[in-house]
Amino acid sequence: MGQTPLWWQTGVIYQVYPRSFYDSNGDGVGDLPGITSKLDYLSWLGVDAFWLSPIFPSPRADFGYDISNYTDVHPLFGTLEDLDVLLQQAHRRNLKVILDYVPTVRCGDVSGDHNPLGLEAGAAPQPFFGERVAHGRSLRAGSHQG
Repeated sequence: MGQTPLWWQTGVIYQVYPRSFYDSNGDGVGDLPGITSKLDYLSWLGVDAFWLSPIFPSPRADFGYDISNYTDVHPLFGTLEDLDVLLQQAHRRNLKVILDYVPTVRCGDVSGDHNPLGLEAGAAPQPFFGERVAHGRSLRAGSHQG
């Protein structure tokens, strides 16, 4: 007998590029409230989860993948409160949300214009050992077994 596959092994995952998905306030840029307003549509499509391209603050030199702050939402897309509402509403519809989180990409150019690690140009990055969050619980590096 085989093991039951995990949801992501057989589930349907829909990618949402926030900037062009749905603009809720008429400024020409898609946003988190716009995505929230279309969750019934995503449910109707039969998706199990949606993958949200980067929504974090960024100088936007690399389509948002040059993240400058992993703990906030870029103002183009809304607020942390908007993200909370999106997550709550998605979970009410049994939709999983996958944030496109790119920890291996350093923000800014090598001159350090937006370098969150404070590295000098050309310096080798040091391993990051910090706080991780899983299922709403903080996990300090080294404290999680498994």
